[in-house]
Amino acid sequence: MADSASVIKTTTGLYVRQWAVLGVLAALSTISIIVLCLLRRHWRKQLDRSLTIIAFELEEQR
Repeated sequence: MADSASVIKTTTGLYVRQWAVLGVLAALSTISIIVLCLLRRHWRKQLDRSLTIIAFELEEQR
């Protein structure tokens, strides 16, 4: 039978691993949110440029 010290050690190790995995997942989700925000800003600028070009072309056709 396992003594109580080894049970506590194993349980503590599992909790530490669990929290480490949660920390890594939280970091990855934070990074992905930041990347998505930056991409959204970039895409919005490109869309504004495209719409401006289209507006000028339509104005020239008139």
